Amino acid sequence: MLQRVHDLSSEARQLLKTARSIADAAEDISSGHSPFGRWLIPGLIPADGLSVLYGPTGSGKSFFTVHVGLCVAGARQWGEHAIEPGTVVYLAAEDRFGIEARAVAAARHLHLNVGELPFEFLTPDCIHDTGWQTHLVDVLRAIAGRNGCLIKLIILDTLSAVFGGYDQNDAGPMSRATERLLFVARSLGCAVLVTHHSGKEADRGHRGSQVLKDRADAFLSISRAAQGLITVNAEKMRNGPADSSASFRLEPFEISAGDRIERTLIVSELTTGKLTVAPRSDAALQASSRPGRPPKDARACLDALRKALDGTEGSITTEAWREAVYASPAFEDRRQGARRQAFNHSKKHLLTAGKIEIEGDSVRLA
Repeated sequence: MLQRVHDLSSEARQLLKTARSIADAAEDISSGHSPFGRWLIPGLIPADGLSVLYGPTGSGKSFFTVHVGLCVAGARQWGEHAIEPGTVVYLAAEDRFGIEARAVAAARHLHLNVGELPFEFLTPDCIHDTGWQTHLVDVLRAIAGRNGCLIKLIILDTLSAVFGGYDQNDAGPMSRATERLLFVARSLGCAVLVTHHSGKEADRGHRGSQVLKDRADAFLSISRAAQGLITVNAEKMRNGPADSSASFRLEPFEISAGDRIERTLIVSELTTGKLTVAPRSDAALQASSRPGRPPKDARACLDALRKALDGTEGSITTEAWREAVYASPAFEDRRQGARRQAFNHSKKHLLTAGKIEIEGDSVRLA
């Protein structure tokens, strides 16, 4: 029996408005109007949706996000790629004055005219407040109108600072928070970039519920490597390969503050490209090594690799290593998602510490 449109409930009619044919979808994609495959920052931040950048305290998250925001607002090149300019709004949920100072210093370092930059700051309320997402969208639209250009990027720094008294490990509040951030991205057709903290054990991934990573369109980790280098790696990319990276250093920069000269840090020596692992010198390995033993999961992965390599010519596939790790006593009783996350972070730790080397699909002890 056919259902007539006027017989539908108001909720059903609202749902019907989201329907479209595959022909319309094909036309949207071929014309370039679809956000699919479009980047704000090539390989790292999609032009539409939710991206999360997480790392330990002091890893350089806010310096990196300030730099990204200025590249968008100032239409700077990202590697070999031009960035489409637009309004950037920085939701500074903590240390707003420090964020503002970093942005001013970085803009001057990049020789951008701060009087013409569509880059603004807001102090957001608790993300769980009633109407948080709709109120924010209204304010952002007013800011876009004031600047005369569309919102391209919203930066929330940090998620923890707007979470209120809710438990980040609880899937319910985290689901609500991610849905509200996605609502903002969908409403404005822009990118939302959120900074977040690592868990108590940095090698075990991000803080809080797995829902955050599951719902995000891009999930990026940031960490300090050898000799002052800071790296950003894509761990997840919903509509693209998770093999892009960026690296940079932080250097001091002086700005005038009344009759004083204050110092902050700015991003320098930024390089971009695919994630690769190259052999490092003894000096670099010594500089990047940490005191003490590797974390428990990393030790289990290293032990599994040693056993799997026994009787081989010195290398095995990363998939064979993964299977050996999953079968080990330390991993066998964990759920699939928890095993995968622990393995990926352990692999990264062992690479950074110079314990293993990876070439293509092969892994070996360093």
